[in-house]
Amino acid sequence: IVETRHGEGSFIKKVTSDNYKDMLFPAFMINKNTLQEILEYRTIMEVGAMGLACDRITEDEIRDLERIVIRMEKNNDNFRKFASDDLAFHNSIARASKNDLIINVSVFVLELMSASMEHIVTTLGMIDGKHFHRLILEKLKQHDRTGAVDAMRAHVEKTVMRIDEITP
Repeated sequence: IVETRHGEGSFIKKVTSDNYKDMLFPAFMINKNTLQEILEYRTIMEVGAMGLACDRITEDEIRDLERIVIRMEKNNDNFRKFASDDLAFHNSIARASKNDLIINVSVFVLELMSASMEHIVTTLGMIDGKHFHRLILEKLKQHDRTGAVDAMRAHVEKTVMRIDEITP
């Protein structure tokens, strides 16, 4: 929150969400939030954000999601790219909610997850991700709020279940 400029002195930085993120991110890394805790958070927040996104998503945002899903469906061997597209998909859903708090918190959580997402994809494979992202997209295209929320819930719950199966 304090910025030092050589030859000028020390100044209070303008408060932005990025300042808070920069201050909080190391604390989360030090506490080493478990993957389980992040997935529990996603179960609550991403399912809730999906309802808002379904009501508020634009046709341009649906087309962007379609491009991401198509890339994911064509990808059979690049785990890093698949993980990146997976995070981009969920970030796009958050943005479609049009709720700045959800967007900012989601970006923060997805940044926390980015370190482990490639490992998740490598461990669990791509089949579930391809299936659920396509299902969610189709429900969004139909503006089927209940279907989209249920699909997101099933997606996150399936990931939690599969992670539980492989975690000692």
